[in-house]
Amino acid sequence: RNFQLLDRSEVFSSEMKFRKRAGKKKYLDVWPVNFLTSAETNVSDNTSLFMFQLSCIVNMVPKWKRHTIRVFMCVRAADSNISSKEKELQKLLEVLRIKAG
Repeated sequence: RNFQLLDRSEVFSSEMKFRKRAGKKKYLDVWPVNFLTSAETNVSDNTSLFMFQLSCIVNMVPKWKRHTIRVFMCVRAADSNISSKEKELQKLLEVLRIKAG
């Protein structure tokens, strides 16, 4: 719809901007959050595992291959088990053989 109004020069110039940034470090950020439930996010539930799997597949695409996967975990401010959850997440990433920063 309205594809004929697309400014091709803008599209191709943005591709050149992308190439100019090629020397900078790039990241693929993963937020394993389940928005369908109000419960706290569990890193080993199906939604989180799907997000990890999807990020690995995207990271295999040649244009995204040089990106480093970063995993962010949402926790409540009142939660005192942050270090144990971080260790659980690191162990899961190790088991899944995901190299994440």
